[in-house]
Amino acid sequence: MHSNLPPTMAIYIESSHLSWSYIFLALVLYMSCACEARGTKGGGFVRTKGSSFVINGSPFLFNGFNAYWMMNVASDPSERYKVVQVLQDAADAGLSVCRTWAFFDGVGDKALQISPGVYDERVFQGLDFVVAEARKYGLRLILSFVNSYKDFGGKLGRSDPWRR
Repeated sequence: MHSNLPPTMAIYIESSHLSWSYIFLALVLYMSCACEARGTKGGGFVRTKGSSFVINGSPFLFNGFNAYWMMNVASDPSERYKVVQVLQDAADAGLSVCRTWAFFDGVGDKALQISPGVYDERVFQGLDFVVAEARKYGLRLILSFVNSYKDFGGKLGRSDPWRR
């Protein structure tokens, strides 16, 4: 299926299982998040014009991949080379957008929010690294801020009781 992609790239594409509501939510987050890659290929912020995406008034056509794990891996400086390799491989393959997590509620050494309103700065630094590296390779990010998986603080997980 992806035989023309480098074997080291971590790709997860399962478009047949995506619901339109999740796609719409991801696109809204993409357009509203502060992960803009200014000064990279194409520059500017992705916006909509009718039913199309545009950058600086020109059509923005994209292809991308999902790598949910980047923030967590990058929170350990000795593991950041993995993020660099995947982003470099993606750029070399002509991909232009990456969806990754910017959340993880709970306990453990990789959780971003360890209790209500209490965050691990080291994990934020990992996210900062991912954003900076994506910019370096001309990739745009869709940052997911929440999910439904209870193991990572989603709808029925740790963050649900915290909202009460």
